[in-house]
Amino acid sequence: MKLGCISMILFLVVLILWFPIRDTIKNNFLLKEFSNQLFDQQVSDQTIEINKKSEVGILVANGDHCDFRAKRTFESSLKQEEIKEYYQDLYLSSANKKSKMKVELEILESRLNVISYRITILDGGYPAGFDIRCG
Repeated sequence: MKLGCISMILFLVVLILWFPIRDTIKNNFLLKEFSNQLFDQQVSDQTIEINKKSEVGILVANGDHCDFRAKRTFESSLKQEEIKEYYQDLYLSSANKKSKMKVELEILESRLNVISYRITILDGGYPAGFDIRCG
């Protein structure tokens, strides 16, 4: 009798914990695949990467959904026009790979032959499930 109660309680605890863990793992996997396509993009020899970051959660608006964002920050000795031209036709897959999305370019600072810029991809509106970062 005691063993049956303990087994039932243990089963319920595992069942309750399974859903948040499952959705978190799924969203981490989606984020990794989504961000790696940006992180794997080659850059000019005249450009150095300063930072890269990816994140999942409620990044745009509010509500019960997941957004995925990846961004890289660079410094380059290329001219601003060359940087814009390089990224103007760069499209990458959405998080669910059902569509293409344009890579956004933001010029952060321009000083004495060095330009700081950031490229970003953002995709959102995916079901949150039980992932607490998105709820």
